[in-house]
Parts: sequence; structure tokens; C-alpha cells
Amino acid sequence: MSIRRALIGLGSNLGDRRANLFDAAASLADEPDLKLLALSRFYENPAVGLAAGSGDFLNACALLSTGLGIGELGRRLAVVEEAHGRDEDRRRGDGARRLDLDLLYLGGLIGEEGGYIVPHPRLRLRAFVLEPACEIAPCLCDPRDGRTVLQLWRRLRRRLS
Repeated sequence: MSIRRALIGLGSNLGDRRANLFDAAASLADEPDLKLLALSRFYENPAVGLAAGSGDFLNACALLSTGLGIGELGRRLAVVEEAHGRDEDRRRGDGARRLDLDLLYLGGLIGEEGGYIVPHPRLRLRAFVLEPACEIAPCLCDPRDGRTVLQLWRRLRRRLS
């Protein structure tokens, strides 16, 4: 079993957002076959897409060490989300969530398994992901082109300004 570093995006815009993110990080740390290496600070961001107008998000990134594959890690993230009310949130229709966990990177893997895609397909367009990712994993390389998270963040900031 190969041990890889996984980058996970965390977000919450319902309830006690800080507690939701801290609880999620603790849940990930308690999962078998996962080791929490780092958790970024929390960043306040306006909701986008379907969730636009549903209240600001608090976002963070977590860096994990794991031997799990794409599908199994994705399923573990889904279990943590469900434990925090994700099924109920899906019925809301406004995109608001108590907890959203996104698998962003899993080592140098490129692929899809069980509905989970790595690298995350919209990662390069999301300042709310790249900014906290830079804090804990600036040198992590995107396996598609070898750019670091820091390079992706700088590129996106230039595009947004």
C-alpha cells in the first residue's frame, strides 16, 4: 500500500461554521487509515454557484496522509459529511451546507473512481480552495502539469485582479 498525501477542501455556511470545520477535522483525524498532517486557518468567503446568496462560507484545507485510493477516501469523506447533516442539506435546494468536503488531490494520482475525480476538476478556479491550500501545502504539485499550489494560486489571483 502506497502512502500518499491528500488535500481536502472543507466548507460550511450553516450553523456554527467554525465548530463544523473543527469537528470535521477531528472526525478525519479519528478515521482509520487517515492521519491529519495540517489544517489551515479558516477563511471567510461569499457563497458561489448554487449556494450564492445562502450566506458566507467558512473554508479551510486539510492535508492528510493515507494509503486509501480515490473511491475509498471519497466514501470516507461522504461518511463524515453525512454525520454532519449533509443528507438533510441536499434537500434544501439552495446549496447551503453545514459541511462540504472535497477531495482535491491524492498524491500524484489522476483519475476517477466511485464518482470522485482527482485532481478536483474546478480546483484551479476556486480562490476559496487555493488560498488555504497555499498555507499548508504550497509546494504540492498538480499532477496534470507540475504546477505547485502556490503557482496556481498566484495565477488565479492575477486573473481575478
